[in-house]
Amino acid sequence: MRRASFAAGVLAALAPRPAQAKRLATPPPIVTTLPAFTFRGGLYLNLHHRLYREAAVRAAAPHGETVISGVESFGDADRTAWFHAIHVYELAAYARDLASPALLRITAALAAVDEGKPLASAPIPVDLKRALVEAASPYRKHLWRDDDAKNRAWSNNALGLVRAFGDPIARRLANVFRTPWPSGPYRVEIVRYVEPLGSYASASPSMTVVASGTPLNAGRTALEVIFDGAARALVSSDRGTIGSGILAESARERKAPPQDLWRAMLFFTVARVVYDAFHADLEAPYRPFIQTAEMFPRLWPAYQKPIASRWQPYIDGTGDLPSALRSTVADVLAATHR
Repeated sequence: MRRASFAAGVLAALAPRPAQAKRLATPPPIVTTLPAFTFRGGLYLNLHHRLYREAAVRAAAPHGETVISGVESFGDADRTAWFHAIHVYELAAYARDLASPALLRITAALAAVDEGKPLASAPIPVDLKRALVEAASPYRKHLWRDDDAKNRAWSNNALGLVRAFGDPIARRLANVFRTPWPSGPYRVEIVRYVEPLGSYASASPSMTVVASGTPLNAGRTALEVIFDGAARALVSSDRGTIGSGILAESARERKAPPQDLWRAMLFFTVARVVYDAFHADLEAPYRPFIQTAEMFPRLWPAYQKPIASRWQPYIDGTGDLPSALRSTVADVLAATHR
């Protein structure tokens, strides 16, 4: 009952047809180390994301209207420094996506600064570096204590979930994707705001940046969000069992690979595995992040039925990876090349 309800409730898709299902011998489990999550939340990375958010608020406001909150306690000098830093971000950073290569490099550099490296030598644009130096003093005095406390509360909740459920989820994901986890720690950088995404992931260094202030990331959903980012160590667009498999099956069909199919399969798989982990232990219903965020209707409407009908049975233990991948890609291509 729970297995059928996942596809119906999350994606409103067809349940797998038993007549087509063929249960094969279970492949041997993947021998893997498990990801050792480390949770951090440094001042400069938080400041960077807050200034990015404030620049977004300013850009969306009617001309000439000031909508920045939290500055009521600032003195004149602090207010001037703060608004000047926001203006620099409006000109330099906000036009780019936080997950763009340029801003990912800034994220990595500021994470290193928060670990003790000097900001002066950080490889980030000079104008942003000056804005961060200018805004750091008012941020420390007026906003950082509250941001840090809320980040720590989010971290404590997430850490408890990882300790309770993380190992079996990580093992199952490695077995589903037939890919071992890389050795070494996986970083979760906690900031107060990530606009407009709520979270994003970086491949180098391997880390997820999560917003503690985004309601979608609260409660048990934190665990799904963490593994959405971490699983990119197992799945990518052009390598690994999923990425390379999608490319090979698309080439077999002589069609272009479906855009972002690897990402849709990653999010669906993580949601499914986390859903099962919670329902094996708790009676309270869990609403997956991909459902709450309406990811498939918004981003991949043509993918939801093929993934639920072709890929989900494999996640649940029916069939094998090559067959499930082949049928999923074929159905997606058929749905998108009419």
